Amino acid sequence: MIKHPELQGLAALLACARRRHLGPAMAGAGPEQQPPGDRAALGVNFETDTEEKWQHDPEKRLDPERQYLTCWHPHGALTFCAAMFTSGMAARSTLPAAPGPRNWFVGIATLLFRFPFIGEYLALVNARPVTQRMSDKLLAAGRSMALQPGGLPEQVVTDHRKEQLVFPPGLGFCRLALKHGTPLLPIYVFGENQVFTTYEWGRRTTQSLFRRFGIAVPLINPWPNNLTLHMKWGRPVEVPGPKEDLEDADVERVFAQYLLALAELFQQHAATCLPPEVAREGLHVVWRGHSKAQLDKLLAAETAEWPPCLRTGEGVAAPRSRL
Repeated sequence: MIKHPELQGLAALLACARRRHLGPAMAGAGPEQQPPGDRAALGVNFETDTEEKWQHDPEKRLDPERQYLTCWHPHGALTFCAAMFTSGMAARSTLPAAPGPRNWFVGIATLLFRFPFIGEYLALVNARPVTQRMSDKLLAAGRSMALQPGGLPEQVVTDHRKEQLVFPPGLGFCRLALKHGTPLLPIYVFGENQVFTTYEWGRRTTQSLFRRFGIAVPLINPWPNNLTLHMKWGRPVEVPGPKEDLEDADVERVFAQYLLALAELFQQHAATCLPPEVAREGLHVVWRGHSKAQLDKLLAAETAEWPPCLRTGEGVAAPRSRL
């Protein structure tokens, strides 16, 4: 029995996802008999441009045989899309008919692997602990990997009324990409923040618990809203490398380039994939431990004018992780 309250909701989602993705295989169905993509779960529909971008793009900007470090945003209250839909995509990435990237592994919180059944399910759908050692091992072996840069600090500020991303102070995902010379590839899941209705009192309490104990306990309406998730792929950000000795300036430049690619992706789809009142607010971004002026300076070094949807904020007072 899972005693950690912050994991109970996610555990329920994973249990449901396990039945959905592993059920056909456990019943004896071969890969060719499994559905190409699950399109609904618990009243939430799913739409993605995966086949369009990976298989039918005349410019072939994404190569299924190439290695990428993919980053998905936002975290949301319970990473619904990752648990219910993307996990199946990762599980099928080893099949010849996989619609997206090949040999795709997903890095998630190490703690989840300690629980029976959940750990088994995660391993079967190509999930791995998001540790430095495991990340280096996967990328060194030529595998593609997905991770969520915002983590718990982003989870605890989830608000269904706005899109806000929180990036780590050390920019570990950029350092990882540079170390292995692996291009960064953004994914944005429009609707992830709206799957569960959030409350201001719940957000304050969640943030208080996080500051004191380093845990995330999402106090939300536990039943998903009836909506459609739109998982969209951006353009790859090429990085130099591989490089062992990394300069902060190199890491920060890659970060700025990544933010611009992510903002372009958001600008392209927000109006059609988000509630109008949310889309109008744009994409709010904070860099933990850094000021708005510092983030603006990085972006200005890359371009004189960035996508109008991108709204930078103060990251000095952003939620800090005790983990």
